[in-house]
Amino acid sequence: MKKNSLNLLFVIFSLLILPACHHARHARGYAHVQNIDTTIGIKQRTQVTDKEVTRIENELKSKGVSIISVGQDYRVIIPAELVYYYQSPRLQWHSFDIVNLVVDYLKQFRTVSMRVDAYSQDKDKKRAGALSLARARTMVDYLWSQAIDTRLLYTQAHTMNRSPTACCEDLSGRGDVPTRVEITFRNAVI
Repeated sequence: MKKNSLNLLFVIFSLLILPACHHARHARGYAHVQNIDTTIGIKQRTQVTDKEVTRIENELKSKGVSIISVGQDYRVIIPAELVYYYQSPRLQWHSFDIVNLVVDYLKQFRTVSMRVDAYSQDKDKKRAGALSLARARTMVDYLWSQAIDTRLLYTQAHTMNRSPTACCEDLSGRGDVPTRVEITFRNAVI
């Protein structure tokens, strides 16, 4: 008899405690569905219009920057001679208007990740790889300093020997004609 009363007391006590725990969990916001971010942390961009995106694309194209879009994937291709000093990872002073325009273009989209690929060529593969990596990192550092709203921003370096678009040299004898920086991202449609 004593065992049955103890079991009954335990059942009554647990029925009183469980609703209190359930209420405390909801009061702290642990179980609210509204707190779950369904946009994966991507801000809504209300001020973005197709007209503004087209205007920036046309301005970039007039300055020598190519933009390729296939579905939701975008690739911004910036020739290295437009933004970097010759055989250097440093951005040229006069190139900041182009880079800032690229930043404005990137801010028109909702992105989760962005990849910056840099392509360089040199007779020494190690030097070309180091230059490519330094250029990619320089571009990523600048994009990050301009508050690009993306969760992942990473770099990749390529030497021109592995690139199918590599060519020899231009009319002035410079051998870095196809060197470029490519910024690849996917527009997150929500």
